Amino acid sequence: MLTWVNLLLCSVVAVVLGTKNAEEEIFSLAVINYGHLKSAVPSIREFEEKKLLHALETIGFFVLTNHDVSKEIMDKAWNKTREFFDTSKENKMAVPMTKEYMYGYSADEILSRSETKNGYGLGSDQKETFQVFIGGPSTNRAKDVRWPVQPTDMQEAWTNYYRYFFFFLFFFASILPPPFFFFNYTKRACEKVIAGVLQSVARLLKLPDTWFEDKINDHMSALRALNYPQQDQPPPENSIRCSPHSDYGTFTLLRQDDMGGLQVDKKGIDLTK
Repeated sequence: MLTWVNLLLCSVVAVVLGTKNAEEEIFSLAVINYGHLKSAVPSIREFEEKKLLHALETIGFFVLTNHDVSKEIMDKAWNKTREFFDTSKENKMAVPMTKEYMYGYSADEILSRSETKNGYGLGSDQKETFQVFIGGPSTNRAKDVRWPVQPTDMQEAWTNYYRYFFFFLFFFASILPPPFFFFNYTKRACEKVIAGVLQSVARLLKLPDTWFEDKINDHMSALRALNYPQQDQPPPENSIRCSPHSDYGTFTLLRQDDMGGLQVDKKGIDLTK
């Protein structure tokens, strides 16, 4: 299973069943329609924001649908990640996670150390991980990212998933002033989606829509992939696939494959079931 943490998300299928209390069912499922959050119709937007507020206050987790991130972008990033984890150990270890470079590849991470100094006494997580920090659109932090040799187009695929781009088309007109015209087109990706969610949070806090903009123009969001290889031998004692941990970001966008694995526990109930 591959999971994308902190700037991760995406194709999640949610089904809302017609029940005797439709509003209660929608809230319990915590399914948020991103398109409705961005709606120009106040009643539609406000109802979706009410659902978002309920999810944040009572669960801390929600499924985001209709986010408009291109399936082509998602699938290419996903497929290139699979290709990377299928490459040789030498290729993966060429970009190691170290104390000096906290991104890159690791196969001995202990995430539970984010909660206690000894990580609850657990051993290394039984997984592989690779992550990058590309940085905000107004920075040049991307130049410091260390990419593996293979796959050769992994950098392009991951950057497109992380970042939205503006494409400018210039036309010359010899008759109409001014002589140059341009149009821009935004390709929505994870960075754009989380900015949109934060706009909704600002409104819920009775703040201007743009309140978070200058707080995230140099954000610290990482794009992170996890791989859980097949285990032919029993894991070492006190080791599990992914130990309990706390994410450091404001929001975590996550995409997982059909194998599942994500668990959201509330009062002993696994909500993801």
